[in-house]
Amino acid sequence: MSPRTADPVTPPSFVTPVDQVFVRTHLGAVPDIDGDAWSLTVTGLVHRPLRLDLSALDELPQVRLTAFHECFGSPFRPDVPTRAVANLEWTGVPLSALLDGARPLPAARHVLFEGADTGSFAGEHGLT
Repeated sequence: MSPRTADPVTPPSFVTPVDQVFVRTHLGAVPDIDGDAWSLTVTGLVHRPLRLDLSALDELPQVRLTAFHECFGSPFRPDVPTRAVANLEWTGVPLSALLDGARPLPAARHVLFEGADTGSFAGEHGLT
C-alpha cells in the first residue's frame, strides 16, 4: 500500500511533517490545479459577489492555526476500523472574512462548498 494512502505512523513531533500527512482521494487522483487560472467565487444570496484569483486571495489578511486533520475510516474498507489523524499548521484567509466581504443577505442560511475533485465512487459517476 502506498504511504500516501496507508494509515500514518505517529510522528515524533506535535506537528505532522507534510510528507507524512495521509491523503484520501476517493474520487480518483488529486486534482492538478493551475494557480494562474484558479479562482475562488462567493455568489448566491449576497450583496456583493466575489471572485478572487490566487494573488488577490494571498493579499488578504491571513491567520495561522494548528488543528488536526482526521479521516474516520475508508469507504474502500468499510469493515476495517481505521483512523488517520495528522496535526497540521494551516494558513489562510478565514471564511468569515470572505463572507463579510460578500455581505450575505438576511435570507442566506447555508454555505455550499465545491472542490476541484471529480470522479466516480461506489458506482456513481460524475461526482464533484
